[in-house]
Amino acid sequence: MKLPTTTTTGPTVSNSEMPLIVGWDDETKILIDQLKKDFLGLRVISVTGEEGIGKTAMVRSVYDRSETEHSFSCRAWISSSKSMTQQHMLMELIKQSPELVLKNLDHMGIEDLHSILVGSLTEYKYLIVLDDWKEFELVMKLLHLFRDSQGSRVIVTSQEDLPFPPVATWVYHLSLKPLKNEDSKTFLRKSKIVDENGAREILKKCAGSPLKLILCRGLVMDTDAGSSIAKCVNVHGSDWNKAVMHLTYTKLSPWVKPCFRYLCLFPKGSEIRTRRAFQLWYAEGLAHRNGPDTAEACLQELVSRNIVQQVKQRKADESVKTFCLPGYWQDYSLKFATKFGLLELDVEDNSISRRKSLIAASPWFAQCLGTSKSPRHKI
Repeated sequence: MKLPTTTTTGPTVSNSEMPLIVGWDDETKILIDQLKKDFLGLRVISVTGEEGIGKTAMVRSVYDRSETEHSFSCRAWISSSKSMTQQHMLMELIKQSPELVLKNLDHMGIEDLHSILVGSLTEYKYLIVLDDWKEFELVMKLLHLFRDSQGSRVIVTSQEDLPFPPVATWVYHLSLKPLKNEDSKTFLRKSKIVDENGAREILKKCAGSPLKLILCRGLVMDTDAGSSIAKCVNVHGSDWNKAVMHLTYTKLSPWVKPCFRYLCLFPKGSEIRTRRAFQLWYAEGLAHRNGPDTAEACLQELVSRNIVQQVKQRKADESVKTFCLPGYWQDYSLKFATKFGLLELDVEDNSISRRKSLIAASPWFAQCLGTSKSPRHKI
């Protein structure tokens, strides 16, 4: 099976995604100012905040601005993974560097990759985004490699503050806090909550957390909003997010669930071309050309539930051109992927070591995944 491919120039943002970064106007302005400021050496901007608070969406909105593209002749975006190594990081940077088309990168050593990068990037003013990064040692190795850069920027997003030296004047710290109540209300305006009491209950439960608001908004996007609100509000415990995600997943149409699980094959945080996803869904028998389970209908349900986020829109008909699966939803889908044989995890380093076709595994998998003759097989 040929693995799914994605765009490699880094994420972009469209008007349709702007509601996901509501409330960060001041922080967005600060980030833009930090990119514009005259600074002779390499400058690092550390963006921190709890999971799902909007770090990636905010940085992505700035990354894709035309003025940012014009200010930096080279831009690269790397999303972290548990199996990320220094060699993988360097290879990804080379792939996203301008005018560099190299083969056999997998067979090159770290020193050779260093030489190629330094030789190419020293000629450019560049912007590198390290998204959802936890490996501080890898970050420092990268910064050391480009320490003599002039006017370049590295943005690092993470849930917790990375241990940069307290006296490091070349690091700017930008922390995202929970949303204010008015901004939280803006988050919910597109949902079908008509009961003011229900809205107040959800706002109280979410306490300004964008992730919880996004999950709630996806859960109540149906005609049975009142029941969904009650379930959402009555969830207790430390695993609230996972519980609401599970409730949302169970509300998906049976034929949409396999399409959702299939998306975990794409690299985490990647921008997925709709046409490519549709081709794969049809090829695997997860969607059908006619009936309620077309690829278009499956994607629309995933978008309406806030499980996937639209990134780019076609101008002609305003349909989804590219989309992404947020990291927390991809982590959630992995448990199904391993259960149904879509992929295997390496026990030693907890990384994906093998991927295979959904259908080729066995007829049992096809039945479990709803890919038999009846696409409405309930899972």
